[in-house]
Amino acid sequence: MKKIIAGALCAALFASLFSGISYAQNKQVWSKAKAEFEKDKDTQTTQTLLDIIKKVDEAVYPEKFEDAAKLLVDLIQTQFDDKGNLRTEQSVLDAAIAALSKTGGEKTQALLLKEAKNKKTIEFARACIIEAMGAMPNEKILEFLKETISPKTQPVLRISALKAAGSAGPPEDFIDVLIETLKAEEWQARLAAINSLGKSSGDKATAGLINAFKDENGRLRENYREALKKLTGVDEGLNGKEWAKWWEEKNKPTGEKKDDSNNFAKTQIDEPTYFDEPILSKSIVFIIDVSGSMLDPSGVVPKTTESGEAPEIPIPRDATPEQKKKLESLKETNDKLDPGSKINAVKKELANTILFLSEDTYFAIVFYSTTPFEWKKNLVKANAVNKIEAVENVTGQNADGATNIFDSLLMAFDMLPETKANPKDDKKKDDKKKGDTTVKTQDLLGADTIYLLTDGIPNRGGITTGQGITAEISKMNLVRKIKIFTIGVGTDVDGGFLSDLAAKNGGKYIKVGQ
Repeated sequence: MKKIIAGALCAALFASLFSGISYAQNKQVWSKAKAEFEKDKDTQTTQTLLDIIKKVDEAVYPEKFEDAAKLLVDLIQTQFDDKGNLRTEQSVLDAAIAALSKTGGEKTQALLLKEAKNKKTIEFARACIIEAMGAMPNEKILEFLKETISPKTQPVLRISALKAAGSAGPPEDFIDVLIETLKAEEWQARLAAINSLGKSSGDKATAGLINAFKDENGRLRENYREALKKLTGVDEGLNGKEWAKWWEEKNKPTGEKKDDSNNFAKTQIDEPTYFDEPILSKSIVFIIDVSGSMLDPSGVVPKTTESGEAPEIPIPRDATPEQKKKLESLKETNDKLDPGSKINAVKKELANTILFLSEDTYFAIVFYSTTPFEWKKNLVKANAVNKIEAVENVTGQNADGATNIFDSLLMAFDMLPETKANPKDDKKKDDKKKGDTTVKTQDLLGADTIYLLTDGIPNRGGITTGQGITAEISKMNLVRKIKIFTIGVGTDVDGGFLSDLAAKNGGKYIKVGQ
């Protein structure tokens, strides 16, 4: 452990001596950065804060590590109000955590440990400090991180501890804890454990990931795949069972025949699509614009299949013969729908996507014009009854009114799977105010993917600017990590806003129509 600390000190001193900035100059830059922060620190702009952090990061030297850590901790804490709402952008926190991670020394470690344990400090600020601590582990910090990974810990702190555990590759005695976390109810905790295990080494981590991957059928398949690619140097795709086959083949006892060519038959997974984008998630909210402008021409060219025949829809196992006929009839009717108007193009696409969802998927639909309204209050299973009801509801929608994007996203964030929903929580949802970033375990059980579709520009709701919506939703999504895909229909959309919202929330912007 002393070697780690000494290494950090030497690296910082080396950077100071050979970066072209003299020791004296570093002192001046450091002093200036500190003075800039102390001046009106509660009202500084995002860019000013980023500039201060950059100066601290580049100019700090070993004897100022503790002072730098105090400044950065103070900076992080001032970014949250007394209710835990983020005042600035995520980029400021990211930069502060990165700079804090580069400090070191026993006094700094003791300072961060004290702040991380301080229950009077805003939970999100503590989480940022915990995340930075992963880069400077000592015995006490490692013990604290292991305790914080416990399921009994508040989810925000637990997830940060899971991230910290993988900062420099998790210690060997953390591997078992991380593997156990792959069974966590909150998918965000499982995601953090996957990413930390991907930074480790050895067969134990690989075997643990593969064993859990076999049972994963949703969005986290992408993360399992990337983690295992880093650990093994091979790529067996998005099917966990194929990774299990490869691992079994690789670990056959000496003397048994091995298929080193890795050409054994592989099972392909047919994913449903939405505007040609494969859907990996099993927990989805579709947000659909039904404002008046959706009656305008779409510019969408009808799809044709290579064989000339439409693929058959998967029939849920619970479907009665009558429901099977109804699903097939809905598919046939939908295939004939003319996508000439925007509303018809969206109805046709969404109805087709719903019909092709696997029955282990949970989904919800939020429609919006001047105000948002949901098809059902919660995410429901894609069984025969719900698919029939959903398609009939979608195809029966009319287009009228304005464009309320922000309130629609809030409604989607509040939705839970029907198996997790509690009617007593409804009033809490209604009372929730814009920008409230307080996260409880229940909040982490909702959708992991949102598809937001619009043909226009926001002009109703709690926030009506694209920049404001992106900033507020990104704050709310700090820990939830919901992927937000955006779909712009036609030529009147704000492509910059939709691209930015998707990019800052792990999704993708899809342009539809001419």
